[in-house]
Amino acid sequence: LEQLHRAYVDVNPGDRYALTYLPGRGLELALNGRPLAVVEGADFARAYFAIWTGEAPIDDGLRNALLAGARKARTAAR
Repeated sequence: LEQLHRAYVDVNPGDRYALTYLPGRGLELALNGRPLAVVEGADFARAYFAIWTGEAPIDDGLRNALLAGARKARTAAR
């Protein structure tokens, strides 16, 4: 967790962070498409994403919006 949090840097308007699970590598944190850190382990990625999408997320509305977006992306890819 500390490794990931140390990788965060200040952002400017329009900047975008992305967290992506990369099978076989781990959880990647990127800023504007530039990788900043990778934390190994599917278990870490699952636990970290659970903060927003798990059974007890920090915000139910955000969880629902994130999951709705994921469903739309899967449907569009078909």
